[in-house]
Amino acid sequence: MELHRQNVQEPDDLSSFEFLSFAKSNFRNGEICQFSRVPLTSSLLHCDSIHDIKASCAISVAILRFMRDMGEPKFEEEDIVISEVKEMPQPNDKAYASGTTFKRKVVSEKTQQMSLTSHDIPPLIIMNRSTTNVEKIQFITSFGIRRQTLRDEIYCQICRQLINNGSPTSYSRGWILLALCVGVFSPSDKVANWGCGNESVLDAVSLAEQYACSKTLNDCGAWHLFFRKDLFAPTENITTDKVATNLIYHQIVGGIRAEEYICEQQEMIKIVAKRYYIENGPELQENLLREVIQASFPHFILANSPENELVSNVKSAFYASSRVQERSGIEVVKQDIVRYAASNWFRDFSRIFDGFVSSGPKLPKAAVKIAFNSKGFQVLSSDNPDTPPLLSLGYSQIKKASSVRKGMYLDPVLVLNTIRSQTFSFRSVQADTMHNLINHFLQYFKTPNAAGVDD
Repeated sequence: MELHRQNVQEPDDLSSFEFLSFAKSNFRNGEICQFSRVPLTSSLLHCDSIHDIKASCAISVAILRFMRDMGEPKFEEEDIVISEVKEMPQPNDKAYASGTTFKRKVVSEKTQQMSLTSHDIPPLIIMNRSTTNVEKIQFITSFGIRRQTLRDEIYCQICRQLINNGSPTSYSRGWILLALCVGVFSPSDKVANWGCGNESVLDAVSLAEQYACSKTLNDCGAWHLFFRKDLFAPTENITTDKVATNLIYHQIVGGIRAEEYICEQQEMIKIVAKRYYIENGPELQENLLREVIQASFPHFILANSPENELVSNVKSAFYASSRVQERSGIEVVKQDIVRYAASNWFRDFSRIFDGFVSSGPKLPKAAVKIAFNSKGFQVLSSDNPDTPPLLSLGYSQIKKASSVRKGMYLDPVLVLNTIRSQTFSFRSVQADTMHNLINHFLQYFKTPNAAGVDD
């Protein structure tokens, strides 16, 4: 899928982006948008969850103390500590059980962002005691990273404290805090009228670190960035980009080794034979073949299959391969492997979103996972995503896709109209992203040669 860089230029006239106008339209309970030394008793913006409202109040205390507008407590309020611990929901460890790979477990962990738990963010009781500047910053930014619904709330609270602020110390510390938040997470397009989408690299880093810490790994702060193929377009042209083909090839052979991609052993043998050809050429040397076998097959096959048997099977597949017999170019063989993965592992190469069914024939009104891949659009059970899909639609069956927002701080709704006059709607914080993705794929079916891709 081709990515296009959008060059956004800031308008000359910024009068329409005045924060006071935004506050007047969106602050709850007639809250005045100006400096105050009194912590909030409720959130500035609308919150659907009582836990978000409590978190907003605790964030308000942290901001006031960081800006020196409110003093530190002289003693710990033990009664409040106990009540807060009882009221906070417990972490759900079931998320870690879904999937067998790191990628899937991180995706499972990501679904927990929608529920505020003591496992996800710092406990609110931290603000019942004296804290350092670093602790306050970590407290505020942790909510911003883990709770997208509170990002605008944090920015609004800081901006509110900067308006009519007569204290030079408080004013400068407020701008420092605002700059730190900008470096960690961005506001939504409701506050920032231009942006780069709802996801950031730091969100993914935070999820990886949380998952590593939950498994008590030795170095929870160690992480790496990899370029990965997330999903294939309906009519992916493998031959046009050698760099992409090479990256996807290494992703596939590494994924087979890590048990991320599962296929029939006979197909795996053919892929290993082609890998040997790519890395070592048309002349078969048994010592090199054994090295490739050890580096290619997943552990469960190496443990349960005699090595000599694997060597014999890969040899047979190697000599039987038409690419080896024709002495085909390495790029062509890599393309074969990538094309096989795109055609057969489309469910593994999917973008998956969390949503809730609002309406649709024969669909339960429940939380679901919404998957997009080269074959089309699928609705999966949130509890058992590996079971048959609740709904499958090819892109050629979708007549129109739209994203509807009924309220500024309500989650948008993805609405799909099919060629059979059926309508499906799904509420999701990522409805806009799904809408853009579907419309991008629908472009492939506006030309005659795209017909039949969904078969």
